[in-house]
Amino acid sequence: VAADVRRLASGLASPKVRQLLMNPHLDRQERLRRLEPAIAGAHPLVRNFVALVFGRGRERVLLGLGEAFRRRLLDAQGVVEGVAETARPME
Repeated sequence: VAADVRRLASGLASPKVRQLLMNPHLDRQERLRRLEPAIAGAHPLVRNFVALVFGRGRERVLLGLGEAFRRRLLDAQGVVEGVAETARPME
């Protein structure tokens, strides 16, 4: 699932795909149909989530999906991100 979410998020990072996703001149079903290649072969949970988001008219949620999923995954693993600043280079 994580790899499929990363792949989807990577595809949604494209300005062309974002423009398609938010295009008000296309109805939701057409936008979902055109997004299909980006989720083809993805885990059923990912595909169902995308369909649910479109069904509820919340496709904008997909734009933040990759980062939100990554943060939840790190939290579940007990990993904390941070920045280390030192006076000397770290080895």
